Amino acid sequence: MSAQQPLFTPRLHEVLRAAEALARSLGHEHVGTEHVFLAILQDSEAVPTQVLEEIVPAHQLFEALETHMRAPEYLGETQPTVEADSDPPSSA
Repeated sequence: MSAQQPLFTPRLHEVLRAAEALARSLGHEHVGTEHVFLAILQDSEAVPTQVLEEIVPAHQLFEALETHMRAPEYLGETQPTVEADSDPPSSA
């Protein structure tokens, strides 16, 4: 097993670009996990999307989340609060 960091796949880079585009289209100044989730939902070949499709149509989930993210209250609750170069919280 290699001690190197795992490489990001081209597909992950596509999802992150799509998440950034979604954030911009929604008028958000940040890209959060919710944007990444929306981007994954748009990828019908993504395993999480395929699994979710067995429970609820992905387009319904996408629409519900997007509606929530367009609400005026959304930005007040989700503004980034951690500096970009900060260490993540420890799990200890």
